[in-house]
Amino acid sequence: MRRPSLFSTLFVLLPVVADAQPRGLRPTDFYREVTIEDVALRPQGDLVAFTVMTIVEKDNTRHREIWLQPLQAGHANGDAYRFTTQTEESASPSWSPDGMMLAFASKRGKDENTAWFARVNGTGGEAFPTTRFAAAVTSRSITNWESWYGASDAPDYRTPIADGEQWFMALKKRKVPVEMVRYPRSTHDLSRTGEPWLLVDRLERIRSWFDYCLNQKPAPPSSPSTASGVAR
Repeated sequence: MRRPSLFSTLFVLLPVVADAQPRGLRPTDFYREVTIEDVALRPQGDLVAFTVMTIVEKDNTRHREIWLQPLQAGHANGDAYRFTTQTEESASPSWSPDGMMLAFASKRGKDENTAWFARVNGTGGEAFPTTRFAAAVTSRSITNWESWYGASDAPDYRTPIADGEQWFMALKKRKVPVEMVRYPRSTHDLSRTGEPWLLVDRLERIRSWFDYCLNQKPAPPSSPSTASGVAR
């Protein structure tokens, strides 16, 4: 695999024979593309984590790994290096507030956990999952891939409302404290381009939910003027 660099130049000048015909871009060149995704700067500013996506032609799949690039005064300091193993899929890096831990999404073997953590300094060691989250919020939930296609409210065909309802009921049956909020006139893009009142209401509910779970504050109240349905 070619070593990626966030700071590479856009082109390289090479000597060209006058009579040679330049080779154009071919469709199969797609298999050799290397794409940089999910860039995350460490709080100390000395490391940047990013996802490297490559194409595995023989398997007809994409492969993602997390790499680190050392920085000094905002510039690359040496070569980028692979941080996660080549044998597992890893993406979406996110730093802990102290910059000592890197969280990322990964599916590893038969382990059901998708959130993994790895120490960046000090003792290092293998990546590990955790089940110690005291609270969580999910939006645009997908739980049933068989009924996923074409089952949502138009014009959004990606996240059927039934999947969120199934997730809600599954947590209820496991006696996990849970609240489900459904907004009117809204689609998958509510958190970015939704109606201002609904967007603010969503943010306030998320803040109140964490207050309720982490600080034992009162449960967030229902707001019939904004949410079309609240279930607990």
